[in-house]
Amino acid sequence: KTRFWTFGEYLTFYKKNKTYMVYSVPRALRSDVYLPPPLHCGGYEDKLADTVMWFSGGGTKTVLHIDDSDNINCVFSGWKEAVMIEYPKYKDKINLDPRDGYSKVDVDRVDFTQFPEFSEIEYHVAKIESGDCFFMPYKWFHVI
Repeated sequence: KTRFWTFGEYLTFYKKNKTYMVYSVPRALRSDVYLPPPLHCGGYEDKLADTVMWFSGGGTKTVLHIDDSDNINCVFSGWKEAVMIEYPKYKDKINLDPRDGYSKVDVDRVDFTQFPEFSEIEYHVAKIESGDCFFMPYKWFHVI
């Protein structure tokens, strides 16, 4: 059975446990999440599909995957590392599980026997710290 928590209950739990949450910013909190000033030009705000927050107690990351839209990732506290792989260039070398859309490759410990194609893949790494934002293009493979 699914249990729904208040945001306050989650924050109390989050402070004591290594956990993460990815969820759309609740309407009541949206005024507290600011869009960085460079993104206020050209009507960009009107084109945003969603504002998603990722809370992590540290040591969490996604698996290798793609998203179906451009992303801007901003870090408000702490830091994250992003590993990115250009989709158009390597789409035929990285297989995603059709059931969930994720890769079975552990980018921290690639098994080149099982995934020899990864020895030919160029990747980019970015460390994003408090106050930083970075752009993730549509369909680029990534781990955050």
